[in-house]
Amino acid sequence: MANSECLRSIQYDDTRYDKISAEHYGSLEWLWKQPQYLQWSASAASSLLFIEGKPGSGKSTLAKYFLENLVKNVPNAHSSTVVYYFYTFRGTVLESTHENMLRSILRSILEQDESTFFHFQQEFRKLLHRNLSKWPYNSLKIALSSFAKHPSSRPLFIILDAMDESEGRDRRDIIELLCKLCSNENHCNIKVFLASRPVAELNHRIRKHHNVIIMQDQNQGDIIRFAGDFLSSDLRLSGKILHEAIDYIAKNAQGVFIWVSLVRTELFAYVETGCTNTEILHLLKCLPQELETFYTFMFDRLESGNQRDLRDGLKLFRFVLFARRPLTIIELRDALAVPDEDNQSYGNFQRITDIARRIEHCGGNFLEIKGMCLKRKRCITNLTNSTANGIVQFMHQTSREFLIRTIPNSSNFRFQIKGDEPHRVMIITCVRYLSLCFTTPHMRDIFSEIECRGLEDFRAYAEYLNEWPLIEYTFRYIKDHHDLCGPNEDVSRQVITLVRQLGDHQASYFFGSFITFRIGHNYENAFPFKKYHETSENMKYCTLNAAAEPKLPHVVEALLLTCTEDAPHAQRKTPLIISAQKALAGATQLLVDLDLDKDTKDDSGRTALHYAVENGHEAIVRLLLEQGADKRIRDNSKETALHLAIKNL
Repeated sequence: MANSECLRSIQYDDTRYDKISAEHYGSLEWLWKQPQYLQWSASAASSLLFIEGKPGSGKSTLAKYFLENLVKNVPNAHSSTVVYYFYTFRGTVLESTHENMLRSILRSILEQDESTFFHFQQEFRKLLHRNLSKWPYNSLKIALSSFAKHPSSRPLFIILDAMDESEGRDRRDIIELLCKLCSNENHCNIKVFLASRPVAELNHRIRKHHNVIIMQDQNQGDIIRFAGDFLSSDLRLSGKILHEAIDYIAKNAQGVFIWVSLVRTELFAYVETGCTNTEILHLLKCLPQELETFYTFMFDRLESGNQRDLRDGLKLFRFVLFARRPLTIIELRDALAVPDEDNQSYGNFQRITDIARRIEHCGGNFLEIKGMCLKRKRCITNLTNSTANGIVQFMHQTSREFLIRTIPNSSNFRFQIKGDEPHRVMIITCVRYLSLCFTTPHMRDIFSEIECRGLEDFRAYAEYLNEWPLIEYTFRYIKDHHDLCGPNEDVSRQVITLVRQLGDHQASYFFGSFITFRIGHNYENAFPFKKYHETSENMKYCTLNAAAEPKLPHVVEALLLTCTEDAPHAQRKTPLIISAQKALAGATQLLVDLDLDKDTKDDSGRTALHYAVENGHEAIVRLLLEQGADKRIRDNSKETALHLAIKNL
């Protein structure tokens, strides 16, 4: 029981692993025979293997390859504890933090080996004593450092990638912690596999005392194999021209796989226009030979585009660079569809049909869609559930860094992003999106007959809202963007203008109340339509009840984030009560994180805990109890949650 409670107290974000490209067929097999690797692997003592490489040399792919082939190639690895973490600036805000890394690997260790609980026990008791719901950062470091004295002979593999993408603060201390874990003085067997670009802290501390592999010194054969395959199979080069092209790429790649991938993309695009093999070779030799100059070449081409391409490209970069979490392809599709003009109507909101191709075109090869197969010469017009959830991200961290440096100084004033402008524009885009969503002809029809609507009508309305995928991101993160802007009269003015343009009707109030509640800014005087308050609040809760049945992904969390605790509605069920009653574990966690009152009662005197217990939702019961929900509260029938639990036995 204590193990389970400890596990639940160590939550973390991790979205990057599945987005890392797999190795090209036959690549990276050199690892298992590399002398530095063999020395590290064969040692019975704890040790650290440092994979150092240039940006784009394939370090992350190697880390993923090692993880996925470890059991097959390392003796006794099947009985080892294997944990991993891939830092990234391109994921959620937390994924570059050392705290998130520690949470991830510690939780994974405890999940795989319950006998390690004694390493957690002392700090976990402190957590309970202080009535804290999450582990403090220092407690996490103490727990991991205690493994240096772990008495078990069972090996522990810790695989860490992209240390260079971790937050600079405290990086030196984390490296010291890893080195201490791998000290020869320890009796345990801890193997740390660490990949990173050259970083001062790593060079100073690790290279002198641990095994090191320089990636660009090892991957020449992989680059030759990759280049040979796409030049012969895809571009149909052969004979002397093929060998000359392979030799040219191998010589100029300098160990950087990303450069080879960019060359491949340019050659593919050129071939589609119709050309000879000699012309392909000529173009290859004309392409920039350094990664930085290649990015400049790509950016200059973007800047020379037409006004529409520049507008959409700027929107894409703004959202991908500054969004608080990675966005899906359909969320970006809707962001692009929002008109830039203040005077807008639903008729101006037109979604791009082939959004994948639009992202490819306006992103100028800086962006990629992970989780979606985008084949050339095939127009993608229908987005299935799997493709719609594809994540749009920068094709590599180096491309993101290049744009952060370059865009503010763009010579094209239409393509500049400066200061707090990205967050300001994203707020306005999100507000316009909501105003379009809530004021369509369909929405006005719903409000015109709201008094006589039943459950099926509200379910249909929930399904309608679920067709607006950006709504969940808007409600969850609009306050973050608002806060990052700081005091901004221009933002306030535009928000107020948008609402007032909607006119005096219930849909306007519905929209305005959402904005007021989430941004937390005093816009109430701008929305004089108070006569609609009770009906609109009741509609939110009725829709939330309906949406929770089929668990519509986009709308459930959006509505939970906008329902107030004290609004008049049927049976006075709070969002937390509804999510607990409907077994929505993710939504319950979201609301708990917002620090809402866990013990608010509905008209029957029941709390969220009562409903979770009555319906046997064990995970939600534990979550609520961990967060301090009072199990002694009695409902109108004088029953506590414990009474209901006994009835269920």
